[in-house]
Amino acid sequence: MAISLIPITDSFSFADNTKWSNTSLPSTNVIGGQLNITPDSSYDGWVSVNSFDFTGKGILLQAVAGPTDPTGGAAGAQGYISVGDSASSGNWFQMGFSADASGVVCNENDSNTKTDGPTAAYQNSMWLRMHESSGVWYWDYAYDGINWINLWSRNWAVANGVTSMRVTLQAGYYTGTPVGTATFDNLNIPLAPVAWLHG
Repeated sequence: MAISLIPITDSFSFADNTKWSNTSLPSTNVIGGQLNITPDSSYDGWVSVNSFDFTGKGILLQAVAGPTDPTGGAAGAQGYISVGDSASSGNWFQMGFSADASGVVCNENDSNTKTDGPTAAYQNSMWLRMHESSGVWYWDYAYDGINWINLWSRNWAVANGVTSMRVTLQAGYYTGTPVGTATFDNLNIPLAPVAWLHG
């Protein structure tokens, strides 16, 4: 089965209320064609207005800059792209990024039971993507936006499947004192035709 991107794109030239809810949050703003989210303890962010069927589909974006936690908090501050079940907040797949030691992270949450995957080093302006293929969920990254590396794969187990999922772009922290913003760009606007590693 050929993988394709879900039908949403955004270059973040403005806050598009036809695509996203929560665009008026004080922690979020669009500057210079990029979405900036200041981490807070509520993990605020934009949520897609529409739901998407991720069967054989994927999503990618450029993680331009990650927040940091100079006080060395255990969880630090991170930006996230999440793909979650529209009917329940307890089922989702996620990739996070931070400019401090936690780097790039990935996880799955099934009925509020979270399973963490491996991590990778973060670099400014790197790319992140997630996609589904034949019952498996994949988390990939690319430092140049072209040469993709698989970080983790897992037979997905979210309770309600992947046919009605919303996308969330958010930032937050559990501990410490966050500095900077999580900066997102080029949602589903790849640098080159997407070469899928799987599917």
